[in-house]
Amino acid sequence: MKVQFLKATLCLAIVSSLYGCNGGSSGGKSPEETGDITAPTLTLIPAGGSTIEEGDKVLLNFDEPVELGDISLSGSMQELGELYQVSEDSLELRPNDVWGEGEELSLVINAQDGAGNQMTEIAVKYQVENIAPTVNSILPQNIRLEKNDSFKLQFSETMDIDSLQLSGMLLEDDYKVVWSATVVKNDTLTITPKEYWIAGQKRTINVDVMDLAGNPIPTVNSIFTVPMYFENFTPASVVIGQDEFSDKDAGLSAKNLGDFPTGSPAVSSDGKLFITDRGNNRVLAFNEIPSSNGASADFALGVDSLDSSDSSNDRKTLQWPIQASINDGKLIVSQAMGERRLSLYNQIPMDGAAVPEVVLGPWGEADDGCNSFNTPASAILVDGKIIAVDEVNSRALVWNSIPTEDNTIASLVIGQPTMESCSPNTSLDGNSGGPTAQTLAYPSAVWGDGDKLAILDSENNRILLWNEFPTENYVAADVVLGQENFGAEEWPDDATEKDLRYPWFGIWSNGMQLFVTDTENNRVLIWNQWPEENYTAADFVLGQSDFVKSAYNDSNQNGVHDTDELPSAYTLGAPTGVFGYKDNLFVTDSGNNRVLVFKSQ
Repeated sequence: MKVQFLKATLCLAIVSSLYGCNGGSSGGKSPEETGDITAPTLTLIPAGGSTIEEGDKVLLNFDEPVELGDISLSGSMQELGELYQVSEDSLELRPNDVWGEGEELSLVINAQDGAGNQMTEIAVKYQVENIAPTVNSILPQNIRLEKNDSFKLQFSETMDIDSLQLSGMLLEDDYKVVWSATVVKNDTLTITPKEYWIAGQKRTINVDVMDLAGNPIPTVNSIFTVPMYFENFTPASVVIGQDEFSDKDAGLSAKNLGDFPTGSPAVSSDGKLFITDRGNNRVLAFNEIPSSNGASADFALGVDSLDSSDSSNDRKTLQWPIQASINDGKLIVSQAMGERRLSLYNQIPMDGAAVPEVVLGPWGEADDGCNSFNTPASAILVDGKIIAVDEVNSRALVWNSIPTEDNTIASLVIGQPTMESCSPNTSLDGNSGGPTAQTLAYPSAVWGDGDKLAILDSENNRILLWNEFPTENYVAADVVLGQENFGAEEWPDDATEKDLRYPWFGIWSNGMQLFVTDTENNRVLIWNQWPEENYTAADFVLGQSDFVKSAYNDSNQNGVHDTDELPSAYTLGAPTGVFGYKDNLFVTDSGNNRVLVFKSQ
């Protein structure tokens, strides 16, 4: 640069000089005068016609020295770039930002050497590579999405924010979208709830977006579980079955439940609530989840009307229904008395006229003993399977596909070595003994999602967890809760955060948190993470203010069983059912003839 500056100054000072100040090395002499009549030649790297990336440089290599002022460029590539001298015979065309992705760019080059020899004009084209953007990172990385968490994507390049398309169940909530820069402009997308995400499993979010060249990312499909949030002694927000929280009447009406309603409710995907009313031989159905106390049901299954406890249709009849479960547009109801069977509805009932399509009960030649349900206490539909707890036969039965015929035999058994054994804590040789990781004694409830499985093993005062769904008979559980080990069978004298006293009928999980009715301790225990070790302590308790209290309807929390104390929004009396739907946790408070609705905080 210093030589060029001195040369320019000299040209200005000697105005009368006959030498042209053209930047060439010939001092203005013609090729004939200098004797140099050979035009320069040029090699392009990469060669014309090549495909280049957005940030690639094009090297111009001449066979003799040239200067920047001797080069003339035109074409669309020149408009997007800048030419730099890198050596006496080489120059480099660099993009100002990036070349237009996916575009075909033209470049026309004219040059002369220092002697003024003109190179034949060269015209070339380059195809800029069409590269689909990628997702560099997704947050959160695990399946748990806290209610105030942001969903964040960072892309490999600037994105076209107007091309963004979002879908999925998570976006049923109010949210806001923010674009920001991590490396380059608009390469980071953040989706944040305006207030909070609603609790629930399989809360999906799908993201489609393109870069500035119109290249789409592969669709991002993420699935999250948003947990529920409770503190000890959280009060319920709504009571079903009673006009007030302090009432505990039993009755037969559109809004009352019979004596000691038992088992967990169920909710359809569109928010229709089903509550088993054991004492009145019916299942109450609410077209919407009640938002105020004492709501009336819209219809009832198993009876002729809402003011009747009988049915004129034997197929329709329900006797002591104690569990309802919904999945994949189907409803199953377990019945503990009478014909002791499961009633399967292939569509979610719309009114009280619904009749089950399939009934599961005894199979084989005998209708008693191990060839029948002794007490079908709980049944769930999940992942194309039916899982039913047969309480008095101390086992759980699994149908690997949804039956289409009555009394279809189960596919496998959990808690017993064979289908022909049905005693409590049955060993491999068929004898009844103490509990193990494989046995059950009067189990009352089951939960599963097709991967994990949990069974409330009531007589053994414990919960058994399987981290993988059993595919054979007599598979051992992975974790035990409520007991220090699989062989323990303690009946604790006092309530603790680890011990259970006859947990009965109520167990539910969102795949992450675990909720259990600890019936004799008049409480619901909550584990905030799926337990991975034996005898894991619960994190929170409903119905009591701490883990050492256990009294019935203990509103004043003095720890004393006072039969004159009335129930409240805080208390429980022998709960036997628990189920979660969005921000609602339903607890069947059997001793108070009601169902409580707790709202996630």
